[in-house]
Amino acid sequence: KSQIQINDNSKYIYSRAFKDSNITSITIPSSIKSLGESVFENTKITELDLSSNHFEMMQGSIFKNNKLLTSAKVNWATYAMFEGCSALKTLVLNNDYINGSLCKGCISLTSVTSNTSFSYVGEEAFYNCTSLTTINLRNVNDIWSRAFYNCTSLTSVDLSSLVELQDSAFYNTGLTEVNLINVENISAYAFANNANLTKVTLGENLEFLGSYAFSGCSKLGDLVIPDAVQTLGENLFERCSTLASVMIPSQLITYIMSVFQGCPNMTELYYKGTYEDLRRLNIRKSDLELNQQLYLYSETEPTDRDFRYWHYNASNEKVLWPLPQA
Repeated sequence: KSQIQINDNSKYIYSRAFKDSNITSITIPSSIKSLGESVFENTKITELDLSSNHFEMMQGSIFKNNKLLTSAKVNWATYAMFEGCSALKTLVLNNDYINGSLCKGCISLTSVTSNTSFSYVGEEAFYNCTSLTTINLRNVNDIWSRAFYNCTSLTSVDLSSLVELQDSAFYNTGLTEVNLINVENISAYAFANNANLTKVTLGENLEFLGSYAFSGCSKLGDLVIPDAVQTLGENLFERCSTLASVMIPSQLITYIMSVFQGCPNMTELYYKGTYEDLRRLNIRKSDLELNQQLYLYSETEPTDRDFRYWHYNASNEKVLWPLPQA
């Protein structure tokens, strides 16, 4: 059958009940309170509207691999619910979080909208959704691993409420600017290979920058690393070829020389610490690339000629102290 009408007295649709069938449309009565795993997986359904249905339980992969499905409206989405739905273009959700692998591999998906606010986005939720351009992340606190991996059409998102960002969350996207004012941890490869990313704003709550977090961001401009950061992951800014100036906090516990590997224009390192802090951190001039100049902080005009020094002027602008006379 291409169409099914489920009995109004039914309460459950059990796992895999219509999997691999030829049905093209469904009507689910309000009496149904539970949908089993993969119940409509790999069917020929083309459109889906469950916005008036309120289920008490939904298991995973319910509409997985429905290759003809183009639009969906649901009140509650579960793990891998639309994974592999390669023709799906629009999705309307009404739950307050996004489950893992929800739309993984939905290469035609352009927009995700909701009448509610999402609090987190699960692992690989939009993995390889290469056409995705629109999603509201304004109230999201946590984004899990590879959530937007290879979302190459995604150029702008509001991350103003974000606190936790797991590994490869925005790997190889189309983002051009990100404001991470409330983020505390940025894990490995979080924004790696974002070739169009030009501006990153880091907030004062940030404590950790993971390895390769911004590697391959070849258009990234100058940035300031907040004072609370104690660890810079290895190869953090690898191949950031336009990066020229970075402000480094004095609270660093370790400094790994590969942080700026492959950054030919990286010439200015402004260190907020003093000479004594530098000795504790164990950075030496010989550890720097030949084109890199390290500037130390000094509130008073220095007499030391071994290093160059900087300070803030009355307008709170960063300026260099003149070289002491010989």
